[in-house]
Amino acid sequence: MSNIKVSVIVPIYNVEEYLEECLMSLVKQTLEGIEVLMIDDGSTDHSAFIAKRFEEKYSNFHYFYKENGGLGNARNYAIPYVKGEYLIFLDSDDVVPEYAYEKMYNLAIKTGNDMIIGNVKRFNSTKVWDSGLHKKVFDDAYEHTHILEKPELVYDTTSWNKLFKTSFYKKIIFSFLKKFFTKIFR
Repeated sequence: MSNIKVSVIVPIYNVEEYLEECLMSLVKQTLEGIEVLMIDDGSTDHSAFIAKRFEEKYSNFHYFYKENGGLGNARNYAIPYVKGEYLIFLDSDDVVPEYAYEKMYNLAIKTGNDMIIGNVKRFNSTKVWDSGLHKKVFDDAYEHTHILEKPELVYDTTSWNKLFKTSFYKKIIFSFLKKFFTKIFR
């Protein structure tokens, strides 16, 4: 049995400006037993160099290269490599508070839920504020709920604030779109 509690999937594509701060936020997590799967989706900048440096320095960081296929494709690519009891996605231009994964994991263990959703804050160099998208969802904390009890959950369309039990994720066969089309064909 694996001693990995949470596998963090970080898709990477030309984010050298943000990547180090993102990965450092994972190094600083208070939860022990995290693995980080860094999926380089064909970056052409120095992102690979930064990710490989973390892999060399931290034994729980693993670097994978694949040809560019888009964000969803990179997330899907990582799933067979997940060893954690739970998995979560983190965009490579985001950071996570140091206690976030520990709180989410402990709540998952306490409740037995297959999915835990965390609140989201936005920030810049001068301030922090609530995410408008997530305000509708996080008016209160719930240990157990579902979409019929709390229909506003439909507003939370992000993947990176959800901790999934890996067995549940694989059983349901969640999958991201391989390519997202921005044109409407007539």
